[in-house]
Amino acid sequence: MKWIYKKPMIFPQWTKFKGNEKNEEYYFCENDGIVFSAESGKLSHSNHIEMAGFETSSIISYKIDNDKKLTLYRFCVFPQIRVACLKNCGMSISEMKEYLALCLEGPSTINERKVILKRKKEALLDKMAELQKSIDFIDWKQNFYDDVLLGKTEYISNLIDTNNPDQ
Repeated sequence: MKWIYKKPMIFPQWTKFKGNEKNEEYYFCENDGIVFSAESGKLSHSNHIEMAGFETSSIISYKIDNDKKLTLYRFCVFPQIRVACLKNCGMSISEMKEYLALCLEGPSTINERKVILKRKKEALLDKMAELQKSIDFIDWKQNFYDDVLLGKTEYISNLIDTNNPDQ
């Protein structure tokens, strides 16, 4: 099954591809459309397409589920608004839309935006703590291996039984 998305005429330079140059998930066809492949085994997936024009930029996100249902999400970005920083904060597209809507309302929504940013900061700090735990484990394990190689420590494994050579 294939879906064709026609690119709007206001975005004539949005791609460098011509004709039937193929990608794993889609290709551009001659009638200014994009053909999405939904072959069996590759059905459930999602991706996005970014487009830029003179006055706005857009992100079209799509999702295809196992029932071959296509869901499209449109997200317009105005050039003066830079969303990369929001994305780097871990915001989803829906969270960015909420945040940008509040921004467009002006200073009266600053407190609401501060709450959103505080939540994102807390989530990033939690993620940072988890990453630090992983780094600490790797450092400990590297030191253990160094000590084993230097003969300071006997090698033992928590993953496999090193005392039973038959396994």
